[in-house]
Amino acid sequence: MARPQPPASPAPMTPPPIDYNVLLVVLDDVGVEWFAPYAIGDRFTTDPNFQYIRTPTISRLQATGLMFQEAYTNPICGATRACIHTGQYALRTGFGENLRDPDSNGPLGLRLSDSLPWLPRAIHTGRPGVYQTAMFGKWHLSDAYNSVTSYPFPPPNTNLDHAVAVGYDHSAIHFPNYGGSYSWYKVVNGAVQPPTGYVAPPYDTTNWSASVHVADALAWINTRTQPWFVNVAFNAPHAPFTVPPFSLLSPATIAELNAANLTPGMTVPSTSSYFGTQLVWRAAMESVDTCIGQLLAGIPQAQLDKTMVIVSGDNGTVVNALPPGFLHSKREVYRGGSQVPLIVNGPLVVQPGRKPNDVAHSVDLYATILDIVRARPPATVEDLDGVSFLPVIQNQPGKRKRLFTEVLKPWGVTNPTQWTIVQRAIFDGRWRYVVRQGVPELYDDHNDFLEANNVLAANPDVGARLKRELDEMVGS
Repeated sequence: MARPQPPASPAPMTPPPIDYNVLLVVLDDVGVEWFAPYAIGDRFTTDPNFQYIRTPTISRLQATGLMFQEAYTNPICGATRACIHTGQYALRTGFGENLRDPDSNGPLGLRLSDSLPWLPRAIHTGRPGVYQTAMFGKWHLSDAYNSVTSYPFPPPNTNLDHAVAVGYDHSAIHFPNYGGSYSWYKVVNGAVQPPTGYVAPPYDTTNWSASVHVADALAWINTRTQPWFVNVAFNAPHAPFTVPPFSLLSPATIAELNAANLTPGMTVPSTSSYFGTQLVWRAAMESVDTCIGQLLAGIPQAQLDKTMVIVSGDNGTVVNALPPGFLHSKREVYRGGSQVPLIVNGPLVVQPGRKPNDVAHSVDLYATILDIVRARPPATVEDLDGVSFLPVIQNQPGKRKRLFTEVLKPWGVTNPTQWTIVQRAIFDGRWRYVVRQGVPELYDDHNDFLEANNVLAANPDVGARLKRELDEMVGS
């Protein structure tokens, strides 16, 4: 007689996957040469007194996370934000320059189309009822001026609901660049708050834009009971170059400002050269770093432990703050105008402290964030250009092989026959092929980091190969 067998042990339970929060921080107008972890600024500048910006928070995120050494984007603010929010290149959306740039040739009241596959909407569609989404800070994806701005435009109060209309559950934003980092207006879910805006404010953290964005973000985050995606986009150190509150600065920076007779609220002219701008520039970015630290410190540890933090730039350094010796800046598709910091920190990072050489683009943030929150891209969208870099975060090979950057004018035009100004570049990790107004150039970044020497004539085969790839991409 067979002996009775003991009952089978129950199969081990597979723990449910974690719904991670995502905090996306977007920096404005500051390139990699200003950050010590990249170790680029002091290698190439001719300024004998050059100092990296004091950014202990960003440096800590890098040291305990990962930092892409070859991350790029479009070389201008609004076009990059359009890539982040749609996962599409400018040639598809027409958002190839800022709305109010010269030659924009458009009336006031324009906005990036609501019908595009906006990131917050894609999160809601992909994980219905699971995630909540919020936007704080610089929007820059539609025109919406009101009477408290310093801009010499008529005040149509249009588009104030744009962020909510495209899927954000909550927004506390501003639309154009500021008239000043202390004097600006905030739009909360479509309404200017306070109704009179900020006029002649005190020069402290109650009105310093970066501090306000952090306070707003924490007030929202700390009342959530669901997983969340939050985008915090700072405007400083973007012009006007204004001294921030001293409470956000290190003693060393305060001492430098005091020695220069600079106090909070003082602004150096937007036409100032590097030597007239750099001290205030460093101070403003240091204040942003402090605010990022306050934001992270204000999130309860249990929430922070399941939050992926991504810090990215929107373009290279503006020319007024470009250290001497560097050749290219914001608005140019070369390395100097399009290379940006990209740092990732959080529980999904495998082997922290890495500095991968995998190429990445801001258009990839869309696919990466959807990957993190386990939401598929919208099935109805064919032209998604982003490639998720979640594999790189998890210490696997990246899937992107080429980088593509562009500037297109006029704004909103997707018909190539109507473009009047075109800059494009394709980069394979070594060679950068640039076409500006139809004129091709080639740079060998392994031997010419600053891209000073056009070597197309000496490398016709490389140029021909990259031209074919660029033509295929543009024609896709």
